Formats: sequence, structure tokens, C-alpha cells
Amino acid sequence: MTTATASDSRRRLAGYAVAALGVALFAVPVYDVWDDTTDLGWALLPSLAENVSLFALAALLVAGGVWLARSRADGDHATIVAATTFAGTAATAALFAWIVVVQSWTMQDLKPYVIALDAVVVGALGSFGIGVYRARSASRRRDLRVERNRLAGLFENTSDAVATVELADGSPAVSSANERFRETFADPEAAIENAARLAATSLSSLLDGDHDGETTTREVAYSDADGVHPVADAARDAREFIVQFVPHDTDRGRTYVYVVATDVTEQKQLAREREANERLDLLHEYASKLVNAESRDRAAALAREAVEELYAPAAVRVVLDGEVVAGPDDADATFDTVAAVGDRGRIELAADLATRELNAVNVLATHLDDVLGRLDYERELADEREELDFINRTLRHNLLNDVQVVKARLQTLDDADDLVDHRDVLLDHLDRMAEFVQTMRTYTKSLVEDDEHVLRPVDLRPALEAVADGTRTAYEDADVSLGDVPEVAVSADELLEPVLENVLTNAVEHNDKETPRVHVDAERHGDWVVVRVADNGPGIPDDRKDAVFERGELGEHSSGSGFGLFLVRKTVESYGGGVEIRDNEPTGTVVRITLPVAST
Repeated sequence: MTTATASDSRRRLAGYAVAALGVALFAVPVYDVWDDTTDLGWALLPSLAENVSLFALAALLVAGGVWLARSRADGDHATIVAATTFAGTAATAALFAWIVVVQSWTMQDLKPYVIALDAVVVGALGSFGIGVYRARSASRRRDLRVERNRLAGLFENTSDAVATVELADGSPAVSSANERFRETFADPEAAIENAARLAATSLSSLLDGDHDGETTTREVAYSDADGVHPVADAARDAREFIVQFVPHDTDRGRTYVYVVATDVTEQKQLAREREANERLDLLHEYASKLVNAESRDRAAALAREAVEELYAPAAVRVVLDGEVVAGPDDADATFDTVAAVGDRGRIELAADLATRELNAVNVLATHLDDVLGRLDYERELADEREELDFINRTLRHNLLNDVQVVKARLQTLDDADDLVDHRDVLLDHLDRMAEFVQTMRTYTKSLVEDDEHVLRPVDLRPALEAVADGTRTAYEDADVSLGDVPEVAVSADELLEPVLENVLTNAVEHNDKETPRVHVDAERHGDWVVVRVADNGPGIPDDRKDAVFERGELGEHSSGSGFGLFLVRKTVESYGGGVEIRDNEPTGTVVRITLPVAST
């Protein structure tokens, strides 16, 4: 038997017991009417008039008992009422029995007026008790009214949506709701019913008293279009609530369920934004690590670590070129989410992600693809440099040795006057071959050692003086002058002098004047130094000023390899500087070489 059924049984038993007492008390006025009309000879009407109040009181007691049995009062409450009634009846009967016995035994006579006055005293005392009870009840009702008004004001002023549910005609119904609840939910009863269903609780059971007093809580989403539904299925415009079902039993045997809905949409949005920011910070952290990855396997392992940390404990693996390079190698594993790593492979995740979460994995996969592309390029470049270095060393060793042998043999023909012209031509070509090999050595060194290119401070003025002196010696007909040069060290290496020498040599060799003039000076501008090499040659057309720096580009009447100015620009750019060509006045060309000042 449930608690509610036992309480109903006690209530009905108590009520019908009181009603039975009322029926039994009908015997008093019935006996009095019978005695008046038989023994005393009274007429029936006066006797009924005398006992009408007793009939009415007995009838009221019967009606009260029936009402108590059929009311919704708690079984304990009904039992107290019945016990009090029987106790009061017994006490009154005992009192009057005592009075009758005393008068009959001691005085040998009954005094009806004394008995009536005793009844007045008993009535007065009973009235006093009833008055005290009414006063206390009025005070309790006043306190309850104040508390009810306070709670009503609290419900109206709270930011939560609050409603009260109770049984109406055997079914749960909303008996009251604050303004926030009515404004929030278009159909309050449907919203509460669906929320209770999602919370796996029964309003009928709670209202029947079948509960342990614990609050039931459930997080739900709500929109006017879709009503109450799970948060996972929430539309973009839905709001999120924490709904609490709080059962409350009154001392009158009634049960209410307070439904409190707290809007947590903003808090949830802030939490999601915080999680997104933390996820973004994590992606940035791993992006930095990926940039510094030195191998394909290390990059794949970092990508897997990032996804695991973002969406742990889901299984993650990275597949590149059809091979699992990071993560579990389980052919039967199921992976719900796949992010493509370009056309190289994919990142697989054993979790079904939302769109915004999948976007984060896709960003990571794209970054991994970029890093793998860089690693492939660096590996190919390293292979090419290794091959280039091998070719350079082989050419220098074999070709220069052969040049030296041929040159030595030609120099033994000094006494053969008829071969002097041929010898001089051959020696000139050998010098050009040696120069070309040296040029290729410089170019190869700038490429092969690009990643390990260590710059050092180089004093600019001594370097320019050495190059100017060398040019004067090589070209006696040229007028090479050195102007103002600041005392400054530039960030360069041992290739600086060959670069400057190449520029001055070009200024002399491509000059069409009888006396080629070349003037060199330099000027500092903050952290930079600009070296100017000006000549009086024919000049360079505007449409060829950039073209002369291209690989293999030959000037008019040039017999060179086309690598000179190309190597000049490549080397200067490796220093962090630049080279440009401008027109000289009134004629000729100015080559401007910008070099960074060495840090102290």
C-alpha cells in the first residue's frame, strides 16, 4: 500500500467515525421527546421545539464527519480531528455523569437548573478554547497571507520563470505563473509537460505524493516554433534553460510542484565563446609547433596531438599517402569525421563533430598540408643543393687542374716567336675559363650555403679601396676614382669584394668612351649604406634596367656568361639589401647598392 492510499484510508475512517458519533448522539433528543410525550404527557410539538437544537447539533456532527471523510485532508490531520471530537465528547459526558451521580447520591434529588448552569460553565470554557483557537488560526492565516504575498512578490520580481502545478480534476495543471513564465513560454502547460518528459519525471506521481522531496533538474532548449526540446537539437534562435521541478507538501495534505526555469542562454554562449577561444589558442600553439616540425612523421604526430587535446578522448589518426603515420593502425576502427590534408591524406576522428568544431579540424588539416608541402620542398631543395655542390666541386677540381696544366705548357713557348699570337689568345681564353669557374663557385656557394649563410661585419671603405685599386691595375686606360665613404661596417661576408669588383668591371668593359671613367662613393642613411658606382658609358635603356639582373642575360657586344649582375643581385639580397640601376648625368649609368649596417 502506498503512502497516499494509507493516508486516504485513515481520513475516511476518522471521518465516518465522527459521523457515527453524531448518529449515536441523536439518541439523546429522541429519548427526551419520547419521555416527554409518554411519561409527562407533553404534546409532541413543544417537546420537538425543546430538542431542536440537539437534533441540529447531532446532524451537524454527522455532516462534519462525512465532509471530513470525503475531503482532501491528510490522514493524520483527520485522525487528530476525530480523536479530539471523541475526547471532548467523552470528557463532557464524564463531567455531567459526575454531576448527576453526586446529586442523586448525596442529595437524593436532581437539580435540573444546576445541571443546566453547569452546562453553561462547560459552554463558557469550551467557548474560551474555541476563541483561543480562532485567534491563533486568524493569526496563522494572517502570517500565511503575508508569507504568500511575499512569495508572490518574490516570484514576480525574480528573473527566473516560475510556475505552480497542482492537480485539477485529477490531471496536472498550472494554477499560477509569474509574468516572466507567461512571457517566455507561449504554452506553459505544454512546455512543462515536455520538460518533465525530458527530465524523466512524472508530474502526476509528484502530485500524488509519490516523491522523496528531491528536486529534479534538466537542461532544455526552447523556441516558440519548436517548443521544448533537447539542447543537442536546438535551433540557432532557441534559448537554453535549466528547469527544476520542486515538489512541496502542505500541512493540509495538498502537494504542489514548483517549476523554476532559469535562462542560461547568455552563460552558455559565453562558455562556448571561451571554449572556442581556448581551442583557437591551442590551434595557434600547435600551428607554431608545426612550423618548426623537421620531419613528415613529426608533423603528423603534432597534428594528431592537437586534435586529441581538442576533442579527447576520441581516437584520432593521421593517414598520409595511404599509410597510417600517427594513431591507431586498426583496419576495423570506425571514424565518423574526416578532414582532408590536401591530396596527401586525411585526419580521421572517431567522433561526430558539430560544424564549428569540424572547421577547427579542417584548419589544422590545411596547415598540416602547408607544412608537409614546405618539408617536401626543403627536402627537394636540399637534394638539389647537394647535387649542385657535388657538380661544383667536380668542375672546379677537374677543369681548373686541366687549365693549369695547359697554361703551364703554353708558357713554355715564350721563345717561339711565330707562336706568340696564338699563345696569347689561348692564355686569354684560359684566364676567361678560370674566371668563369670562379664565378660559378661564388654562385654555387651562395645557393648551397643559403640556410647556413652567416654574415659578419665587413669594413666598407677598405673593401672599396681594394676593389678600386684592383680595377685600376686591370684596366690602365680607365679612370677609376673613389669619393667619400663613411667609416662603417656592413653586414656581409667574403663575397662582398667580388660583388663590387663585378660592378666596377662591368662599368669599364661596357663603356664606349676612349677613356672610361668610373666614380665610386657611399652615403649612410640610418641603418643602411648606399654605394654608388657611376660611369660615363652609353647607359642602359629603361626597359632593360631590370632585365640585366636576370640569369643568363647578356648585354650588347658582351662576351661574358650572363651570370655577373645576376650574382650581384642574388648576393646583395642574401645580405638583406638591394641593387638598382639609374641614369647618370649627362650620360652613363649609376648602380646603387644598398647594404645593411652591421649591428654592434
